[in-house]
Amino acid sequence: MKLFGMIHLPRMSFDSTVSLDDLISYSVTEAKKLEEAGFKALMVENFNDVPFPKSRVSDLVFAKFSALLYRLRRETDLEIGVNVLRNGCEQAMVLATLHNCEYIRCNVWESAYVTDQGIIETPAYEVIRLKHILGSDVKILADVMVKHARPLGTESIIEAAKNVNSRGGAHGIIVSGVATGSAPDLSQIEKLNAVGIRPIIGSGFGVDLVDTYRGKISGAIVGTSIKVDGVSTNPIDVERAKAVVKAMNE
Repeated sequence: MKLFGMIHLPRMSFDSTVSLDDLISYSVTEAKKLEEAGFKALMVENFNDVPFPKSRVSDLVFAKFSALLYRLRRETDLEIGVNVLRNGCEQAMVLATLHNCEYIRCNVWESAYVTDQGIIETPAYEVIRLKHILGSDVKILADVMVKHARPLGTESIIEAAKNVNSRGGAHGIIVSGVATGSAPDLSQIEKLNAVGIRPIIGSGFGVDLVDTYRGKISGAIVGTSIKVDGVSTNPIDVERAKAVVKAMNE
């Protein structure tokens, strides 16, 4: 099972007070903590750039993202996933391909969802087309029933997951809770298991849930629970991160 450690980046948007050097240093330091803890992969996202644009970040944020990924690729052997919030999946594909990253995460991949950024529709066609043009090997991890959002339609989680894979062309399915730091409903995971799908947990995963989800998932993106004091915006706590890896390996 693959564990992704989440790096929640400091603010990069127009009013950021964090220098590019400090941003890069922070990212590399967090990646080294994940390596020390035994993680094999990381996910990096512009978590503090609220309010988020729907589908395309500014040139400034894109450039900073590119610079830090350049350094991360050279400073760590971890697999790297890129999530451009809120739903900058095309930009994520460009960044991940350019810097030889392994994954992107796309929060809205199928259908349409009402979010705090408004209505966001699927970018699947555009991203797959771009992936082909770039000749990219980057894998797409796509959320279903994504957090901080509600689907416009009435499809079930099983229908959504099947659309993500068979009609959307994604490589993996992510299931999260209703908000950052909240775990998904176990019954939803079990519904997917019943049709042969073992999703990746996208929020709320920690030591206390390892036994609950063991054998039911193919991976987890671990963020809030491995941060200092369990606060999403804090740096990674190495001992908390080690505890998750140890629990998974037992």
